[in-house]
Amino acid sequence: MPGASFGPASETASVNGLAKKSSKVVNRPMRNFHAWTHRTEEGEKREVRAVKNQGRWRLQSKVKQDEEWTYHEVPEKSDLEELREILWRKYQRRRASHEDVLLADKMLADLARN
Repeated sequence: MPGASFGPASETASVNGLAKKSSKVVNRPMRNFHAWTHRTEEGEKREVRAVKNQGRWRLQSKVKQDEEWTYHEVPEKSDLEELREILWRKYQRRRASHEDVLLADKMLADLARN
């Protein structure tokens, strides 16, 4: 095709007489993200999010009326158990890796030791 460039992303191509720098596609691994909701003992709706970043699950939560998310350095046992169940179900459908399930198991074991 005239004017098209199929070389490295740093090359420039001429389109309609104008110099255009082609964009470079960067493949970044998608962060592992899972979210769920449940009712507290007081009947309030609580949302929990788990994000796998740098080889560790980081959990955050908020009650419906809260503006800000609470970030948990040490997650609650019930939240970790729920995360593990979600990961297991997704693993069976090939939507999560076995390493993710094992990491959740490890975090539960570490929590039980402390």
